[in-house]
Amino acid sequence: KGSSMFSFFKNITGQKAITEEDLAQVLANMKEHLIKKNVAADISTHLCESVAKNLIINNLTDYFIKAIRSTVKQAMEASLKRILTPKTSVDLLRDIGQSQAESRPYTICFVGVN
Repeated sequence: KGSSMFSFFKNITGQKAITEEDLAQVLANMKEHLIKKNVAADISTHLCESVAKNLIINNLTDYFIKAIRSTVKQAMEASLKRILTPKTSVDLLRDIGQSQAESRPYTICFVGVN
């Protein structure tokens, strides 16, 4: 069993449309893997649902079977971008200046990938 979450998808093969039943265990494993990597449970659920939607609407072809890792990765990237893109623009310098004017610290949290 590989350590990559994408290895969970290696068992999906054949010339048929992917169904939710096909993905149930795979997505459960992916969610568990994400949570073990310190991704919040609600975010893990959202990512798995988004990946499932992208996979279910596609039919498996020889090309798709060979490219499933890439497809899953693209679905994950799109979901992460949607989650991490702020709804409002952030003017960092203005916010820091406002914090200084109010005599309170401005806190920045850097988050990285494990």
